[in-house]
Amino acid sequence: MALRKLAVLGIVSAALGCDNVAWGGFELTLQPPPSKSDTLEAQAALEETAAEPDPSVSLGPVLFMGRREGNRLSLVPVAEVRGRNLVALPTEGEVPGFREEFVRERLTPGVSFTLFSEGVRVGTMMASGTGLSEDFCAPRPFVSGRLELVPEAAGAERFLAFSQNELNAPPYEPYQELNHDYDQRVTSLNLMAGVIPTVGATWPATILEIRRDIQVFNLEEGSPAAVVATFVYGDGLDVGPASAGAYSVFLMGTDEGDGYRTAYAAYRQSDVRGKGAPRFFDRLDWDGDGEPEILLEVMGEESMSLAAIRKLDGQWIDMFHDACGGELGGSAPAP
Repeated sequence: MALRKLAVLGIVSAALGCDNVAWGGFELTLQPPPSKSDTLEAQAALEETAAEPDPSVSLGPVLFMGRREGNRLSLVPVAEVRGRNLVALPTEGEVPGFREEFVRERLTPGVSFTLFSEGVRVGTMMASGTGLSEDFCAPRPFVSGRLELVPEAAGAERFLAFSQNELNAPPYEPYQELNHDYDQRVTSLNLMAGVIPTVGATWPATILEIRRDIQVFNLEEGSPAAVVATFVYGDGLDVGPASAGAYSVFLMGTDEGDGYRTAYAAYRQSDVRGKGAPRFFDRLDWDGDGEPEILLEVMGEESMSLAAIRKLDGQWIDMFHDACGGELGGSAPAP
């Protein structure tokens, strides 16, 4: 018995003394243990891989927006709704492969979207195709499909949306599209006349000639309509180069019962910060706090960006902007 144990120990000792040993049909190669630096590099690589976010898991509800073309609609993602904030989606530079993963997880054919216009639910769209929109300062994926709308909203052109997988859709409410009247158009001019000296902007020959857009909508049921308008001096409200000395003003006026006052104004000089003329797109209480938020399209020299404002503690403030588009820099003027 003792001899047999010695014989076995002798075989193991011989094996450990060789670099390569043929043994029982298996080839055994002994390597030195990894160095400390190799171990640290491997650990860092593992931690980096584990830290990469999975968009299907880490993202909350995503707000979409889009305009119809006939009976079809294309929607692009705006941002993630996180609490009362909008958070920009990761770019390809920040998370390589994010866009492809987002399309695969969120925009697959057959996914339904709940559509909103003028602040209320108006219909659905089922995804049937995807693509990439180059209209924005950072390319955005889009999803397209056929519209299904309630009869009252058959003429709606602009929509905000959420995937039905991410939203407990509210009930349908009466849809109402407002048209501005003479008094509201005059109101927009009077509000602009008050903003110009406040920001030190160049006076135009007439304020009317630089008003490029005016819209009205209800912020609260039963309250007077809010008025939003964009004025552009020395330029147009579109994507394209700005001339020297051009500027834009986006303003919103609300009537709290004693006449209209400027609730928010954003002034931007193209020579100073580059062109960035905002235009009202639509409003919706997308965070469920009881107050509607407002989405804006911002026209730049080469492309468009998106921004949003909200009411906080009674004041309208900036809440979101595309990094590539820059801040709005708006606020509620002092009374």
